Amino acid sequence: MKPSNPNTNPCPCCGGPSVQRSCRTVTPIFRTLYFACKNEFCGCTFAAALEVTHIVSLSAIENPRYALPYRPVQRRRPGTEPVPANDPQPLEAAAAH
Repeated sequence: MKPSNPNTNPCPCCGGPSVQRSCRTVTPIFRTLYFACKNEFCGCTFAAALEVTHIVSLSAIENPRYALPYRPVQRRRPGTEPVPANDPQPLEAAAAH
């Protein structure tokens, strides 16, 4: 089930929904997010980290203070997806390996 709010994470204690209560900016590329479980019988509060790790699409405005690596998304051509090692494969595909 995908959360309807992008600022929610499942509770690490009970697995139920949680809500973001606050956020603390540590640096312009690192934040600490604080969450509270919505399950009244659980009551867990927890923190999560949000870090910008790389650039996917270059900006027209460069910020020299934060030289993040540029890693564009590599799109796969149809039919070139890797075969999961633990999934059963058709006999002809298994014989080719």
